[in-house]
Amino acid sequence: MKALLFAVGTSLWLAGCAPGGQVTRIADGNREDGRYIDASAYSAYTRAALLDAAGDVQGALVAYEAAREADPDSADVMTRIGALHCRADRQHPERAQEAFAQAIELDPSYAPAYAARARCLESRGELRPALEQALLAVQRDARPVENTELVVRLLFALGRKSEAWAWLEALVAEQPSSLKAWRMFHAFAEQDADAVRLRRANLAERALGFPAAKPAEGTGDALDTLLLAGDLDGARRAAVSQRWKPSMLALRALEVGAYEAALQQGKSLLLADPSDADAWIAVLVAAEQLHDQTAFHDALRALDVEALAPSARGAEFLAALLSRRVSEEAARAFRESFKARASASAP
Repeated sequence: MKALLFAVGTSLWLAGCAPGGQVTRIADGNREDGRYIDASAYSAYTRAALLDAAGDVQGALVAYEAAREADPDSADVMTRIGALHCRADRQHPERAQEAFAQAIELDPSYAPAYAARARCLESRGELRPALEQALLAVQRDARPVENTELVVRLLFALGRKSEAWAWLEALVAEQPSSLKAWRMFHAFAEQDADAVRLRRANLAERALGFPAAKPAEGTGDALDTLLLAGDLDGARRAAVSQRWKPSMLALRALEVGAYEAALQQGKSLLLADPSDADAWIAVLVAAEQLHDQTAFHDALRALDVEALAPSARGAEFLAALLSRRVSEEAARAFRESFKARASASAP
């Protein structure tokens, strides 16, 4: 299986997965071209992300503060500090808002800062100011589906249903090939009991040819709702309560089209265990759907040579990725090899 996964990675590399540019800056969890940043900033940032993923909010805050000291010009770090204060320091809401304000002062074009501020305000029931911030996030970056989802959710909460549907219709018109967009459309159609739109979403999802989402065992729709809402922390807690393996959550995020969550979960798992093939697959597929070539390229090199075999669900996602990026013949060969190896290892 190790050799098989190595061959898959090589095939994807040779299929034209061009590497990203020189990595020199932290931005929304990724490194981008730009000013020089000391390695200690990356180290502190990675430590903070892992502590956050493990639920250690106070430890993550300390680590993000260390990242801020090493890189005082990072709007991303300040945004994450604000988000953590919002969750952990409910008695002092001004601390979160001060951090968001600093992030925006550092980079007024940084959409995630406005989106994080909007989610913070929403969590405190301040829906109108939250909507204002969500709209500012979309104005600065309309590409992430999560930004539109935030606007739509707030419009529904404020009783402005017709406006919410106008945003959703515009989204699927602009991104007709985005499974994530159609899954979000589907979720709101179910919520609104809109049978006509629900049928449109089902047809679009089947036409895109991705593995169909199945009910999450033991969690009903709750875990999927958390993933689609961008609440990875909540989804992690729900997965733990159901005794799911962490990589199962990453694959479930792919199934429901929550690609940002899949990418974050997969990355954190790979940092902790580079042999986790399902996490590797989740990062590759999510990065492809998010058009994040840097993350895709980095993931191709991230899998350990001693990688474990993927699950059947992970293998199917990898086969679909091979079909899209290489050829159907490559996907067929992988499926046949995976089945043969699985049969040979069965008791």
